[in-house]
Amino acid sequence: MIAPGRGAQGMSVRASKRRSITRIVDVRLVVGVALVAASIAGVWAVVASADRSVSVYAAGTTIVAGNVVGTEDLVVEQVSLGRSADLYVAPGGLVDGAVATRSILAGELVPAEAIAATADLAMAPVVVSVSGELPEGVVAGRDVDVWASGSGGQGDEADPPSVLVAGALVARIVAEESIVAGSSEVSVELSVPDGAVAVLLAASTAGDALTLVPVEGGAR
Repeated sequence: MIAPGRGAQGMSVRASKRRSITRIVDVRLVVGVALVAASIAGVWAVVASADRSVSVYAAGTTIVAGNVVGTEDLVVEQVSLGRSADLYVAPGGLVDGAVATRSILAGELVPAEAIAATADLAMAPVVVSVSGELPEGVVAGRDVDVWASGSGGQGDEADPPSVLVAGALVARIVAEESIVAGSSEVSVELSVPDGAVAVLLAASTAGDALTLVPVEGGAR
């Protein structure tokens, strides 16, 4: 026979234990749900970051070293670059009077290191030989475009004339040397972007005919 009061006390103890167990289960459930939610959120963040695209400029046409680059020469591409996005020029990041320090092929994303402001542009002197007389206006202090036309060889057709370097500065007319009767070769020292030196030297080595064309309003 159960003493009076002990039954009620026993039931109270059992109820208290049940409540404790229920609270433990509830806490574990909440922690489990929180961990699952955190895991899902983490995966979503990684996927979203990987799929995030940014707007950057690409060359609309091939841009040669020394060319002044404007937005009209570029197209906007949406690409996923991750942490490399800062290495390329984005809309709004092109300074006025920007100049290409190296050739940028059509469709190539424009690297930030391939564009410089005119004031910050590293220039280098190079002497080129030009066949025939210089066009009127090609004098020291004048901006010129350097055109090249390939001579062809072994039956190959000559390459069509093209601009090798745009906006080169004529530093001085070095010398004029007679080659054969009725023809001459003029040496001209130009100041060009560092990236254009190799282009000019390669053209000279290949025997390409170089022509200097004055840039309208290009006196300095």
